[in-house]
Formats: sequence, C-alpha cells, structure tokens
Amino acid sequence: MELNISFIGYIVLSLISKIKQDEGTNIVSYHPIRFRGIKDRLKLYFFSVSKIDNGLLRPFKIHRSMGVVNFIQPKRLHRYKINSNALLQKIEKRDKEYLINLEVEGIRIGDLFYDWYLRSHLAETLDLNEKDFKRDFLFFCKNFYWWLDYFHENKVDSVFVSHTVYQFALPARVGLKFGAKVFLAAGNRIYQITSGKLWSDIEFLSYVPGINNQFGYEVDLSRAKLELNKLRQGSRIIAAHAYGSGYSGANTSKIIKEPQSINILIACHCFSDAPHAYGDMLFPDFGEWLNFIGELSKNLTYTFYAKPHPHFWDSDKILYRKFLNKFPNIIGIPSDVSNTTLFNQGINVVLTVNGTIAFEAAYEGILVINGSLNSPHVNYPFTLTPASTIELQNYFFNLENILKFWSPKKSDIEHFFDIHHLRKNTNFLFGKNTPLFYQYIGGYKEQFTNPKVLEYWMNEVKKSDIELVKNRIKNFLRSDQYFLDNWFS
Repeated sequence: MELNISFIGYIVLSLISKIKQDEGTNIVSYHPIRFRGIKDRLKLYFFSVSKIDNGLLRPFKIHRSMGVVNFIQPKRLHRYKINSNALLQKIEKRDKEYLINLEVEGIRIGDLFYDWYLRSHLAETLDLNEKDFKRDFLFFCKNFYWWLDYFHENKVDSVFVSHTVYQFALPARVGLKFGAKVFLAAGNRIYQITSGKLWSDIEFLSYVPGINNQFGYEVDLSRAKLELNKLRQGSRIIAAHAYGSGYSGANTSKIIKEPQSINILIACHCFSDAPHAYGDMLFPDFGEWLNFIGELSKNLTYTFYAKPHPHFWDSDKILYRKFLNKFPNIIGIPSDVSNTTLFNQGINVVLTVNGTIAFEAAYEGILVINGSLNSPHVNYPFTLTPASTIELQNYFFNLENILKFWSPKKSDIEHFFDIHHLRKNTNFLFGKNTPLFYQYIGGYKEQFTNPKVLEYWMNEVKKSDIELVKNRIKNFLRSDQYFLDNWFS
C-alpha cells in the first residue's frame, strides 16, 4: 500500500490492513517513485527505520501500527537506462497524442507520465523536444521498469493507491498486468481498478438520466432542487466546491458589454491538475484546449470572456495571464466576480472541459459545450459534447441556430446533481453521521490534514459501526464491483 499521508486515509488503510493480515498477507508500504536527490532517498530510509515521526509528512509510525513489515522505494534505476533510451527514441519523432497513449509491454503509462510532468513543472503543456522533457521521460521510464521487475520477482496480492493518475498509479498499472487486485483507497471512497476501468470516479459513464434508483441510491428531485438552490445562494457546500466555488464572489461590476449579443465564457481549469483524471479528452491538455479556442476566437464575431478557476495556484495565474496576452481579443474577468453575476449580465454560452460550471450554467438555461467525452455529465442532454475537435469547431460556427432552440430541462440537472454530488457528500465511514463528522473536524477539506479525524474515529464512532464498515470493505475487496456503494443510510 502507498505510503499515504492523509488522516482519513489512515483509517481506511488500517481497516484494510487488518482484513489482509487476517487472510495471511504481509503488508508493505511503498513510495511510488524514486526521489531524485540522495538526501531525500536517505531521509525516507532513515525515518522508515527510526522512531521519529510526525504522523503526516512522515507517517511511518502510523503505518507500522497497521502491521507494515517493510518500506520500499524504487532504486538502482541506472539498470534500466538502455530500455528507457529505446522508449525515448520511439517517441521522439511522434506527437503528444502518441505519448499519451504510449503502452509498454501492454501497460499504458503515457497518460501517467504526461500528467506527472505537467504537475512537476506546473506547466500547461509539454514539448517533446525540450531537454527537461527528455530527462524526465527517462527518469519516469526507469521507475516504471523497476516496478516491472518488482512484480516479476514478488507475488503481490493487492495494490492500494491514493490516486489513479500521476506517478501514484504506476504500481497500479503494473500490478494489473501481473494479476494483482488494484484499489484506490483514498479515505472518503474506495474503487476497484481494472484494465477496463483504469481510473477512479468514472461511474458517471453509467449514469442513466431519469432512473431514480442507481448504485443502491435513491434520487430525489425535490431534495436536489432544494439543495441546488441552497448552493446557488451560498448556504450549501458540496465536496466539489470545498476548495473554491464559482458561485462565490462579491464583485458585481458590469462585465458583459453587450447582453443581447452572443457572449461566451471560457471557464479555465487548473492547468496542471491531472487533465487525464477521467480518461482522455478531445485535447492533450487544458493548455491545448484553451489555445484551440483562442485561435477560433480570432475569426468569430462573438465576444469571448475568460475566468480563472476558483482554485488557481500562483503558477496557474501566470499561465492565465500569458493566455490573455496571446489572445488580447479575449476579455479577462476578475476571479471575485461570481458565475451568477455573469449569467445574469448576459453570458449565454459556457465552455468547459469537465467542470462543475456545466450544471451551474445549464440550470440557468445557458448553453454549455464540453471539451471531453469523459465529462461527469456526458450522459445528460443539458450540455453539448462534441465527439471530435471538428465537431466542436462546427458548433462555434452554428451557435446562433443552436441557441434558438436550446432549452435544458431543470429536472435533468437536478437528477445529475443528486446522483453525482449529493450522493458523494456521504462518507462511507460515517454514513448518516457524515455531517456530524465534518462539523467536528471543521469542514470537508479538513479530513485530509487534521488529526481530529483520528480523534473522532476513536472516540465518537461506535464499535458496532466500525465493525459494520470493516465487513462492508471486506466484502467489497472480495467482489468484482467497481466502487463501494450502498452505504448511504
């Protein structure tokens, strides 16, 4: 299991460890990718064998308390130089799409490298000819080959990861090749990863609009309508808005100049935030999506606006300004202007790849055009999802006709909001007591870094409830289910 650094994750991993040890399985904690510097490698080794521990940044004591028998990290990477160089030569004259889909020995690793590289450099895209790219690609491939050897040499029953993207998913992808069961165990959810579903959180591909009972969950449109209106008014928080909401913002300045014309809002994404988290998009990354829109905007008479994502990092702000400088015809909007203000002033088209703004804008009757076939709302008719960049381009040249007949049904949006957002607001560890748990620790986002999480689990949760959760996890680990469901009451 990954050397997890999440307090809510510790609880789930401790339950899983007990289940696996009862089955006679040894527990090994790992760091998914080799540290570049010798100091960091030695530090990891030192804390793994010492008793110095702070519980979050160095969680070795907690992992040992779960019965971990060994801590490992990839090493001796120079052994894999020849194989890695051969892979580099294979992709040097290809393009980004080829890189993203790169498979080695039947294992797809290209998308993992792509997202890891963007996050490592806080970049919006990559260049296959840059020195940094070549250096990092070789480094990543050497780590991959180390894991390949590890699974060759050891019998691995199960792999537990915290993410199914970036470097974190390398052991998961390799583990699948060798027949290990692979799970994302992130504390507030558990998914079983398979060769057919390489990513977590994509059950939305199975959503059926209009069907109220799905995954053991009963959709309630009246409840959804009530909670959605609370969200719009700022008195309701959902997990997707825990770190920033497009509904917030006190700035009510006049932004939209011509309310009667076609006004298009580009809802920017955090550039390096795992563009392939749900699988493939129409573009290699968010930067390429923005550039495509920017180039199109030069030849259209519509008014284009762009707004930062509410959770922009400082690096994202720099890239955003760079985008606006490149396309001066696109008007930048201050981040403290709420989406509601923009909708009321005359925005009538919203562009996103897979953002939550899709259901927010659609609920106001606004046309939303996605940039991915793997958007959470893809099965619902309240947005448009082009199958290709050509179709996306055609939408732009036909906007006037589309807008004449565009009228999304509020019931579709309420159905989606309930099954996708309200369903996920319940943590499987706490069931109906989830609101009490969040209140105790100080809010949703506190569950990852606040040690009060452990305090609540040890002092406030009944032993009978803990046993119930443990049995549910045990049954799920033995099943073929995609995610742990039916825990909503």
